Amino acid sequence: ALGLDAGTTAYLAVWRLGGTRASRALPLAPWVRGPVKAEVAYPAKGKVPLHWEAAERSLKIRLAKPGMARLLRLQAGHSRGN
Repeated sequence: ALGLDAGTTAYLAVWRLGGTRASRALPLAPWVRGPVKAEVAYPAKGKVPLHWEAAERSLKIRLAKPGMARLLRLQAGHSRGN
């Protein structure tokens, strides 16, 4: 993963090169202090399961197939993630 902090909005590029694990929890505690709304920014038709774990301050994502990648938009100050 690779991220860009733009104030109340951050962008996070994630990808899956291979392996058998489709789901990952991305620990964001050092960068995120409160609630976050997470959504796929690119590709627009590339929906993937996302879930914000408030207690752990981590984002769970599932990339079903090797070779998949997504650009995520994280917005601070929201009560829950997608």
